[in-house]
Amino acid sequence: MQGIEPIVIGIDPGLAGGIAIICGSHFETHAIPILTRPTRVKSKKRKSYNMPAIANLIMDAMHIFIERQQSFPGQGLVSTGKILEGFGLLQGLCWGIGIEPRIVQPKAWQKLAYADAPEKAIGKDRSFFAVRKFFGDINLHRTPRCPTEHDGMADALLIAMHGQHVLREEEAQGS
Repeated sequence: MQGIEPIVIGIDPGLAGGIAIICGSHFETHAIPILTRPTRVKSKKRKSYNMPAIANLIMDAMHIFIERQQSFPGQGLVSTGKILEGFGLLQGLCWGIGIEPRIVQPKAWQKLAYADAPEKAIGKDRSFFAVRKFFGDINLHRTPRCPTEHDGMADALLIAMHGQHVLREEEAQGS
């Protein structure tokens, strides 16, 4: 890893998630919403993952960190199925292009990212606070016309940052 600027990708799975790319220590950083395409299921419009576009986006990565997904009590069966389907598709895509994905527990990246967040900040606000702290004024809007910031993009950036932290620790330990 010495002398090479690794490309680290962080993925917040889910159809409202995001993908973040951090190139090396210079923090050339990009964040985008998860790539989807419209589909029809029994004459209803739905979104599905645009796997070919995601594959093209992550093809040059050296390390990919994906947030672990799980079901929660009270969560519907269909939504749980969609979340876990996306999580599995993204892992399979990584393996298919020859990159072993590293699965990150939400609490692991949140511990690093939220260390200095004000106590008043909760939920999505904590992610936006952390992104501003570590990445400055990066654009987190889904489109130029979108008035609100996209929390999936913020979380993906923080997952990628956690990935860089993990890689630095591994390098220091000589793994």
